[in-house]
Order: sequence, then structure tokens, then C-alpha cells
Amino acid sequence: EAYNGKEVDYSDLSKISVPTKTRSYVPISYTDLVDSVVKASDDILTDLFQQESSQYVLARENQHFFGLHTYRNGETGMKMAIGFRNSYNKQMSVGLACGSQVMVCTNLMITGDVFVMRKNTTNAPEDLYPLIENAVTTASDSYNKALDIRDKSKRIYMSEERAYRHLGLIA
Repeated sequence: EAYNGKEVDYSDLSKISVPTKTRSYVPISYTDLVDSVVKASDDILTDLFQQESSQYVLARENQHFFGLHTYRNGETGMKMAIGFRNSYNKQMSVGLACGSQVMVCTNLMITGDVFVMRKNTTNAPEDLYPLIENAVTTASDSYNKALDIRDKSKRIYMSEERAYRHLGLIA
């Protein structure tokens, strides 16, 4: 089956019917996921970052949802991102990836410096915000460490020959 995703606005997410809760499945609405990401980023990143963009994609007849928020802080070359996913057809758990390198793809892949998942089972809605809060805090710390490594690396002199040798060793 083709995986045709369509970009939507936040308001479109609230129009999607949330599945009925069962004994073993507790759905988390797409808007609740976005709201939790926004709250965590406001609580943790506000002093350091400003939200730059947000993107939301629905796929598989609105049964799969993917989102990406990017943040800037005046730093050139590195941004912070929070990617997230959810589904209403039980094909994937709620997932969140954040950090300076995040990729979210409608083929179900999501990666980042920090990655967490939570099955949509009992207490999932209550566990969601603390899970996101911890991941964003860890990603913020990881981002600062990456900046430090980058700045230290800039101060290391390396001849062109030595640089090519290192690139050859990496490949």
C-alpha cells in the first residue's frame, strides 16, 4: 500500500475521530500529543529556544500521525527539533525523538539524539507528559554537549592531508 501522507494544520487534527478505549488499548489523541510536546518545550526550552516551525502529517486514511517542531536559539548551524508520531490503528506506539538531529518519516521511521516510546495501554495518557518532559530535558543537555564538542573541535588544527586521512578512516 502506498504511504501517501498529507500535511495538515493543528485544527485539522481535532477533526479526526479518536478510537474508543478498550481494556488493553487507551488512545492518545493527536492534539493531546501535540499539546504535551508544546507544553514540555515551553516549560523546558523557553529560556533557550524559540519555536521556529511546526509540521503535521496524516497518513493511512488519518490513522497515522507524524509531527515535527523545530526551535532556534541564535546559534548558527545547529537547531533543536522534536519529532513525534502516533497511530489510531494500533500499528505503532506513541514515539518521540528530539535533539539536534531528528528525522521523522511517514514510513514509520523516527530517529533522534533521544528517542522514547510508550504503548497505548493503561495509564498512557498520564505517563505521556512526564515521558516527553524527560526526553526534552535530556535532548537539551545533549544539544549543549554537542555545541561544546563542536566548539572544541573547531580549535583543533588539522592539515588538509591529515583531514583526508581521518575521513578515509571514518569511511
